[in-house]
Amino acid sequence: MIGKILVKSVPFMSYIIALAINLMGISLPGVVTGVIDVVASANMPIAFLLLGLVIEIRINREEVRHIAKILLVRYIVGFAFGIAMYFFLPHHPVLSPMMLIIFVLPISMSSLPYAIQFGYDARLVGTANNLSIIISFFLIWSVAVFSFGI
Repeated sequence: MIGKILVKSVPFMSYIIALAINLMGISLPGVVTGVIDVVASANMPIAFLLLGLVIEIRINREEVRHIAKILLVRYIVGFAFGIAMYFFLPHHPVLSPMMLIIFVLPISMSSLPYAIQFGYDARLVGTANNLSIIISFFLIWSVAVFSFGI
């Protein structure tokens, strides 16, 4: 069951093919890598377009509670793990703050297609995703200012 889903997943199969090409040491021609670069650079705008299509600003109280719960748990647990890594692992001027940043990154863009695929509320997922991008921007900026003095 899971194998069938993974074989039909374009991102997963792309990673498998890229990994196989890399492990075999195959060098792709410049034309092929040029096409791949163009397609890869379109990835983020397409993901944002997809989010923009499903975002609905009008949300009711129940949805606000769900989104707040998701984001609070995500960031509280993320900060707890990040701070634990920051203080308990050997200190490194760059890697230690990065360990904190890793745990406060936004919700993955891939959550939206999966929500649609499995019949979840895409509007709710899109809203939570967009809010997590905004929140994570400020959290990452705060960690960078605190850690690197930027």
